[in-house]
Amino acid sequence: MTNTLKQALDAYTTNNHNGYSNYETWNVSVWLLNDEILYKLAQLCNSYEQFLNLFQAKKPDSVFYTRDFVRLDDPRINIDEVNQAVWGQ
Repeated sequence: MTNTLKQALDAYTTNNHNGYSNYETWNVSVWLLNDEILYKLAQLCNSYEQFLNLFQAKKPDSVFYTRDFVRLDDPRINIDEVNQAVWGQ
């Protein structure tokens, strides 16, 4: 493998979620920033934890998903990255 090809492959592997650490974090951030209703709900909160509490308080035994079927409480979500993207923290 050439050095240039290896560098390109490494860059793709590292950045294939637009700078987010994984798909789940990227997906949740995209939905919170681009879906009007989710965005308005997010603006009522100060963090992702508080955003999740809105849903869990309303229906404690329910599981909530993005429209791409990523659970909002997925343990793979990097909460710090979501907080930075959505709330600038």
